[in-house]
Formats: sequence, structure tokens, C-alpha cells
Amino acid sequence: MIAIDEAHCVSQWGHDFRTAYFKLKEWINDYLCEQRKRAFPLLALTATARKGYMATDEKSTIEDIIEKLDLNLKSSDIKLTSPERPELELRVELIGLPCPNCRRLSLDGPGEVRCQNCQKPFFIKKESIRQIKLSKLIQLLDSSAKDGLRTRWDQPSGKRQRGIIYCRTREETENVLAAHCRNAHRPFCRTLCSWQ
Repeated sequence: MIAIDEAHCVSQWGHDFRTAYFKLKEWINDYLCEQRKRAFPLLALTATARKGYMATDEKSTIEDIIEKLDLNLKSSDIKLTSPERPELELRVELIGLPCPNCRRLSLDGPGEVRCQNCQKPFFIKKESIRQIKLSKLIQLLDSSAKDGLRTRWDQPSGKRQRGIIYCRTREETENVLAAHCRNAHRPFCRTLCSWQ
């Protein structure tokens, strides 16, 4: 089986988002199947396809995905579910550095900033912001408090929850992993860090 996540990228949004998705059908036909009939299933997943596709006359994202991936589907094979995901939690955390003069938190930077409290200028380094973000993330991951995430994976096998941390670059992803894995008592980190 091949599972294709973000399958809407082969449809109307694909031109600007992930043009490689347009080559999936060709890659599957030419390289995996060697121009023979596909003998394995494809699973196409997306959370952004339009819900009411059967009620409209215009070609839908779902129909476009089916066509562009050459999926042989009946209507009963298409599963549409609510986009509501109660198990997901999104959070925004304020990140700032204290003014060296009055210690009030500044949300500005990097570069030369002026404290909104004492009006004195000071400089915030980009690396300082990166370090405070990383520290806040590690604190959130390690915390067993109500707002922490530790309780989600400190569960018996089969009840553990997973999480995804998105970083802008691969290097930053590796930095976050390394920082999080510095304490060897984290069992999931021992596995991940041995992979590096």
C-alpha cells in the first residue's frame, strides 16, 4: 500500500504548493508497476477537500484527486468525515526576552528594539530568540502539569498519544530533537537519538 498524505496537492492547489505531487501517478505507473496494472492499494488522505462535492456540478477536489491518481473508486469507497478534530490541540505561546534595564518582557526583535515600558533601547540577538523558543518548547514537552504534554505519552502501551513538532528547516528539527534528547531517561528519545 502507498498512502498519500495531503492528497489535495495533486489538485487545484498543487501548482503552487507541491508540484512533485503531479508526478505521483507517472512514478507509480512507470517505476513501481513498470507499466503493468497496479496490484497494490493507494490511500489518498486530505483534510482540505470540499465536503459537498456530490451536491455540485463543478468538478470537485475529490474527483480531481481520484482522476489524477488514477484511483478506481466507487462512491462508497470515499470517506468524508468532519474536519473537527477534538484530539488535536493548537497553542500559541508568547515568546519574549526581558529588557535588560527594567526586566519587562519584550516581544520585539531580533535587532535594535526600544522597551515599551522604560523606552530605553537594547539589542536582541536572533540566537537569543531561538534559544528561548527552544527552552519553552522543551519545558512544554517535559511538563507533567495540566498544560504540559508529558502526560500524553506517560501512559500504558496502547494509550500513549503522539505529537508532531513542525520546524522551518531540517537543521532546526535536528536541533530540537538533540535538545529534547539530552536527558537519557526519555525512552522515546533513546530510540530517536540512536537513529541519528
